[in-house]
Amino acid sequence: MTVKAPPATHEESIPEATPHHSNAVDHDDIIGFEADVSTLPQGYYRSLSFWGSMLATALGLMAGTGAFAYAAPVLTQINEDIGPDGRYVWISLVYNTALAVCLAIVGRLSDIFGRRYFFIGGGVLSVVGSVICAKANSIPVLIGMAVPFTTLKLLGAEI
Repeated sequence: MTVKAPPATHEESIPEATPHHSNAVDHDDIIGFEADVSTLPQGYYRSLSFWGSMLATALGLMAGTGAFAYAAPVLTQINEDIGPDGRYVWISLVYNTALAVCLAIVGRLSDIFGRRYFFIGGGVLSVVGSVICAKANSIPVLIGMAVPFTTLKLLGAEI
């Protein structure tokens, strides 16, 4: 009895990349988000679209970093102002826990459905979550609001 080998899948049929020295563009070699510079429109890197994308990415990165980095050094002052409560360390722990849980999920969903609306929606949710957490009048309320709203803020920061 002869067993036939299964047909080659896409991954198995990709040839090894070999360097070639011709000036011709072989679009089959471009994988993922790569692009050949010669296929970009003239002046692409000076366009409003390019610089707007870079600005939005930079501001999103700063907001994601700042959501944790700005609050962590002043947790003692926050505790003195609306505490005192020994559980104030949970404020930063909630952020890290929500980040660990949501990062892979949101990243995959944005791969499937596109990053634009996740980025915009996450930014809006970040602002709403920050305003609601800023209205807390005690540490337990801040921790309780930080669980759902830090998760909302992280949806914006993770994109």
